[in-house]
Amino acid sequence: MIQRQRTTETVDTDGRLPEKLRKRYRDEGFILHEDKKLITFAKKTNLYILKQNKYWFAGGRFKVCLNDYYQLFTLHAMMTNSITPLVYGLLIGKSAEDYNLFFEKVSKQDNFQPESIMTDFETGTIKSVKDMLPNILHRGCLFHFSQAVCRQVQSKGLTTKYTEDEVFRLNVKQLIALAFAPLDQIITSFDLICDQFDDDVDDLVEYFEKNGLVNRKEEELVERSLNSIINYGIFMIVSSLLYLDPTVRLKVGTMLSLVASQ
Repeated sequence: MIQRQRTTETVDTDGRLPEKLRKRYRDEGFILHEDKKLITFAKKTNLYILKQNKYWFAGGRFKVCLNDYYQLFTLHAMMTNSITPLVYGLLIGKSAEDYNLFFEKVSKQDNFQPESIMTDFETGTIKSVKDMLPNILHRGCLFHFSQAVCRQVQSKGLTTKYTEDEVFRLNVKQLIALAFAPLDQIITSFDLICDQFDDDVDDLVEYFEKNGLVNRKEEELVERSLNSIINYGIFMIVSSLLYLDPTVRLKVGTMLSLVASQ
């Protein structure tokens, strides 16, 4: 049997999609914006649901994104007891400017008035939410917070110390557990934990202070606080895209076909 290879659909030089990928299977258009820097797509009912929902969730996926873009960034909301992706964006990077453009294009679709948004701990995302959604509560995800702390341990060259030093390992876990502490006790608890660290972990402590996780000037946590992390539990993205082999980078046609079928 001779099998013919399918033609791979790609964007043109201006970042525009081919006509066959611009509509869902019901002939409904779902492209909100497209150029070389960003493609956003969502059906009208998704935008309606997003507007009605006061609690947003957002996250980026990098390994499942197609080759022409850096990440698939999605906005989610609660639907029938599950967190469901409603708006998709293909971004060329992860800077604050990339996220700003995404939120700008989405905001133009309607008069959205969310009360809070939960995200991971990407620096660009944190800055963008502060700039583009200044009047809403920004919550952090406990799962992503734990990942961020572990990455900091690795990047600071502390992996061996974490593995071999039981006291240091416990203290790192206690830093993560600050998410469960009462708001008025977090700074005191943070200082008590830091007092048990050796001088060689100053960079790890500095990460918490530089990224607004503790705010000594105001003697309280900023709204982007550790205490907020646990309020909605672990943020799990519910999407068929995320069950794909994470090592496979999707083509444009595959990506949009999956989204259009949702």
